Amino acid sequence: MLDLWFAKVIKPQVVGEACLIRYIDDFGVCFQFRRDAERFQAVLRPRLAKFHLELEPTKKRLIAFGRFALRDAEQAGRHKPDTLDFLGFTHYCTRNQQGGFMIGRENREVVNASDDSTLASAHARNSS
Repeated sequence: MLDLWFAKVIKPQVVGEACLIRYIDDFGVCFQFRRDAERFQAVLRPRLAKFHLELEPTKKRLIAFGRFALRDAEQAGRHKPDTLDFLGFTHYCTRNQQGGFMIGRENREVVNASDDSTLASAHARNSS
């Protein structure tokens, strides 16, 4: 339902690039331009309501993410841009060894670990 609607209705109407990432009942949507994301956000709720679905309020947010998010955060006086938790990973904007943009990912268990023993057990589970 969501994939087809996005491909047939949303993508033809956006100005920039747009991408839907979906896994079972989770999804993330990327837009090149904020105004496209805001328009999508406005039509998504009524679309889901047709199928008696709604977004989880704590999981719905619009963030700047991508190669310009690092630059924009620095210009705004923030040390780093927002992160995104999706499918058990925390995704963040970073730079590679050459200074170019890349997406970093960390296992959410490792990011949220509160002590060394939790950190070690999270690493042990991930390496097996």
